[in-house]
Amino acid sequence: MSQTFIQEAVSAWRGSLEILRGRREGAARFNFSMAGVAGSFVAFFLGAALSLFSPGFSADTTTNLSERAGESIASQGSLAILGVIVVLSIFQVGFGVIALFQFNKLDGLISYLVSDNWAGLFISALSTLLLLLGGPGGISLLIIIGIALVSKVNISRLIVGLRPAQIAMFLVAQFIGVLSGLILLEVMIPGVNII
Repeated sequence: MSQTFIQEAVSAWRGSLEILRGRREGAARFNFSMAGVAGSFVAFFLGAALSLFSPGFSADTTTNLSERAGESIASQGSLAILGVIVVLSIFQVGFGVIALFQFNKLDGLISYLVSDNWAGLFISALSTLLLLLGGPGGISLLIIIGIALVSKVNISRLIVGLRPAQIAMFLVAQFIGVLSGLILLEVMIPGVNII
């Protein structure tokens, strides 16, 4: 069934809320076809752009390491920051793929990417909204981190089908991927402090 991007976004929003609440049926709201994968990557780039251009973009108000890395090289321009976010996301996904391969769960990769990309857009939108409303930075950051963590755990559990120990290893693998990407970028971009 063909959907417009807006219809897909509304359905993904509902699915993300259901997954956040721990409801397995939320998975049915995501489009896991190739068109759905493409739509989710549009959502990923929209979320990254929203984070970059939101008011108060700084190391204290970002939601993940890749955005924090972008803040350190803000003088390089928004396109460079977006490039850093993309590179770190590739490392994060790459290390996640290795973990899924070890768990014999590679069949869950597409569904993880689609649901995580959409959740990332909505979390970025919430982060921007909290900043616009002038909420306290520390409390807002804790709320966003909590929502992002619960979302990632529930996507891993309800959509990919990982067990608790596998979820922990999967998240650690992704974290190591981001750190590895940061180290590589630090080496490859002389004179720029990314970490």
